Amino acid sequence: MSATYLFDGVPMAAPHCGVRRAGGDPGRPGIRLNQSRALRWPDSIIRRLREFTGIGGPVTDHRASWVLPDDLSSVPAGRRLIHAQLSEWEFPGETDVVELLVDELVTNALRHARGQPVLTLSIRAGVLRCVVEDETSELPHAESPTGCEESGRGLQMVELLSRRWGVEPTRTGKAVWFEVLSD
Repeated sequence: MSATYLFDGVPMAAPHCGVRRAGGDPGRPGIRLNQSRALRWPDSIIRRLREFTGIGGPVTDHRASWVLPDDLSSVPAGRRLIHAQLSEWEFPGETDVVELLVDELVTNALRHARGQPVLTLSIRAGVLRCVVEDETSELPHAESPTGCEESGRGLQMVELLSRRWGVEPTRTGKAVWFEVLSD
């Protein structure tokens, strides 16, 4: 007789020892048949497997990275990538703010630096961090635009809307980053 063994719906190798059918020793948990006639692992074993492997547990750390083209088409592409990734991760924070700030950092990298920007997004312990790397070591500086000037307010926006932000030198240039908290 061939049987399907499942661990949270995933086929697993058949256990070779201590297997008891439904109706076995009631004092000891065993593998039992579920409604679909597939064998089901006991909850205590499933909990231990989850603890050991991390399968099925809450995922709190994520990381994704993209190399963007060295042209202004990277700005909307970066927004779309961020939007899709945060949706996939079910990020509970304000994704519009993150997209706006990514837009600013990618635009700055394209206008004031050289090379293909590298966009990295990560979540760790409830903090979302976005990094845009470029190949220029010149550090960005916040401007103080006057009147109706169209540019110069980007880093002020990053300062106001993020939890923290900064610039770090890299081997090939610099990385400008910001952090926001998830709700």
